[in-house]
Amino acid sequence: MIKSLFSLVIFATTVFFCGCMQERKGKSGNPGLKVDHIIKAYVEKQEELGFKGSVLVSKDNTIIYTAHIGGESHSKDHAYYIGSLSKQFTAAAIVRLYEDGLLSLDDTLGNFFEKVPDDKRKITVHHLLTHTSGLPDNYVVDGITDRQEAINAILTEPLENEVGVTFTYSAEGYNLLAIIVEIVSGKQFEAFVEDFVIKPMQLKHTGFWGLEESRVSFAPFGKDEMVDGLSENVYSNGKSIVNYGYKGSTGMYATLDDLYRWTKSLRGYRCLSERDTELLFQPNVIVRGNSIKGTFYGYGWFIQMDKGLKKEIRHGGSEDGLHNGIIRWTDSGYTIIVLSNQWAENLEGRFNGVEWSTVLSIGIRVIVNKGV
Repeated sequence: MIKSLFSLVIFATTVFFCGCMQERKGKSGNPGLKVDHIIKAYVEKQEELGFKGSVLVSKDNTIIYTAHIGGESHSKDHAYYIGSLSKQFTAAAIVRLYEDGLLSLDDTLGNFFEKVPDDKRKITVHHLLTHTSGLPDNYVVDGITDRQEAINAILTEPLENEVGVTFTYSAEGYNLLAIIVEIVSGKQFEAFVEDFVIKPMQLKHTGFWGLEESRVSFAPFGKDEMVDGLSENVYSNGKSIVNYGYKGSTGMYATLDDLYRWTKSLRGYRCLSERDTELLFQPNVIVRGNSIKGTFYGYGWFIQMDKGLKKEIRHGGSEDGLHNGIIRWTDSGYTIIVLSNQWAENLEGRFNGVEWSTVLSIGIRVIVNKGV
């Protein structure tokens, strides 16, 4: 889950932003630079500090800035593993099954699984989607290839919280959602998402862990020591392996262009009806703060509220030290997408070691929120 480390980047970016404005005014008398020029200067500064990756900023579905930094292995056609960004595809798949009348969001686990333990009988699809099931985040199904074994591993875990009471971020919850997709649709999870989203939306460089297509090129792994530490049931002899730990909660890959196409398809109601698309973005449960000003979780997305209104919709992900990424939608019509294979190792303070996608997207958000 994206770390809430805002203050340092906000301060640094504001200083940088003001410096750009003063420099421009001193040279030409123009009260300000265009947003794309300011973003470009900011990203180039971050490149000096070690950023490598891909960046896209759009305003009302018009791209105003895009860049691919890091040489030939970071071009527009290079894909990144997107970690927990995968959850938004899983949530959309579940809502599609709901839209088709094949399940209810109030269905309990007993509708899909036999021998559900007493402490988990009240868990609903809605609870899984909103991380309010009480299930932990222990990655207990990593490397498991048998579906029933994966189900058993999750259902025998002790709950961390009472069902439906509080937000508890859980990979296992989204693993179960992927399994529910398989049971209800009669297809493998990957095949359902491909038929529902990837093919219709023409996401030509989007796919799944263990099912990578040979025509897709990937940005280099960011931390080799993390790759070396992966279980042989997950990654072996240079190849990823299909397993239930990488279904639903993580395990997808995409390019910058494909993620932008995905966001446009959601906002244009091309995947789901307008009513059901909006289900993804409802502030269902408080993560931090309060109902007036705080962070909530919808279905596969975080929602930032301010004065009771949606200020931002976002989600980020980090895949085992390999790659990281984030999507942010602001209430001013901006979309910010950052993908990277680097961690900010050369920054001072709390942001040192944080995913570059998080650091860079926060900095760009400060710029676009200035309203220039």
